[in-house]
Parts: sequence; C-alpha cells; structure tokens
Amino acid sequence: MEYASQVWSPFTKEKIKALERVQRRATKFILKCDLTYPECLGKLGLLPLEFRREVLDLCFIFKCLKGHIDFDILSYVNFKSYKYDMRNTEAILAKGWFRTNVFKLSFFNCIVDLWNSLPVAIRTIDQLSLFSKKLNQFYISEFNLNKDKFL
Repeated sequence: MEYASQVWSPFTKEKIKALERVQRRATKFILKCDLTYPECLGKLGLLPLEFRREVLDLCFIFKCLKGHIDFDILSYVNFKSYKYDMRNTEAILAKGWFRTNVFKLSFFNCIVDLWNSLPVAIRTIDQLSLFSKKLNQFYISEFNLNKDKFL
C-alpha cells in the first residue's frame, strides 16, 4: 500500500483516511485483539501509512538531491538562497512556479513543504542510511506525540 507512493499517493483527507482504514483493519486482524489502532501499531512496530508514505517521499527526494537516483530534480524544485541570510541555504527548498493545477498539486510541489518542515539537523545529513534512520526516529516521535489523531 506504499509501493511507488510518489506516483499515486492521495492528497485529500478522505482518501488518506480510507487507506488508513485498510491498515487499521489489518492490524486488528493480525493481532486478534481489541487494542486501539495506535496500540496495535506500537505492538507491530509500524507507523501509520500516512507517515510511512511521507518517509518514502522524503527518502526519494533525498536520493534525487544527493545524486543516488539519476533524475534532474532541480528542474522541479530549487534551493532557496537568501542574499543577506546565509543560514541553511542548502537545506531549504523553494517551490517551482506552475500555471496549471496539475503541476501545482504535483508530487514535487507538495514535497517542498514536507521537506522544509523537517528539522535542519535532518535536512543537512549527507548519508542515506543516517538520513533514513533519523527520519524514522523523527516520525516515531511525531506519532507518539499525536497518537490521539489516529484513534
């Protein structure tokens, strides 16, 4: 349910909730218990699908930015550069300018806000394995802080 999510991932709350319901039912079926959904996820060591798709999206962008994937990502997003403020210039992405909704709602435009919302310490990591590890830790802590959202 997360394979190639960069291509098909839903952006409406209705579709996101519908996908999450599938995992909710699956966790209850696997554990055969009456635990809450966050408790089931914790017991299985999983994150909500919404978070897992975001992790995959961010890892894809990281791979593109660092040259692990042969894809010209900079034709869709760019790094912001501030003339007078040189802090974090390589860590902040800027959205491209598009005239149609097809591109305004595209993966590349939506991922910019997600990337920029990461802590600077994660955005500036150079190694994929370390980036992935820190990103998962970040999302686990976010899930633990917002468990009641998934009840």
